[in-house]
Amino acid sequence: MILWLLGMALIGPLWGAATGAISLNSDWRTANRQSAGIAPDPATTPGAVVQVYAARAFNWRGLFAVHTWIATKAAGLSAEASVAMTVIVFAGTAQIAALPLLAAGAPVLVIILTAF
Repeated sequence: MILWLLGMALIGPLWGAATGAISLNSDWRTANRQSAGIAPDPATTPGAVVQVYAARAFNWRGLFAVHTWIATKAAGLSAEASVAMTVIVFAGTAQIAALPLLAAGAPVLVIILTAF
């Protein structure tokens, strides 16, 4: 039973490697950094946005794993503030905690201490 489960778990990764669908020679340092254009433009989307993204990991890790992240934008937050929030506050949960403080006009020190 265990061997059957192990075999079933390995079929997908082995198929991806055999067909070349997953590159085993890629490196994250040479990854394309251009926008994929799948997120809505903050300038034209006034409402709140929460999106979950996933991308295949590089090299052999790509056979088994994806890298995930969450992008959020509060309603009424300007495009500049959205970019600043993403650059300054890395963790999604910290962004969720910091956004209400930002909206309430909390001091910057309080927001920083909350996020970190």
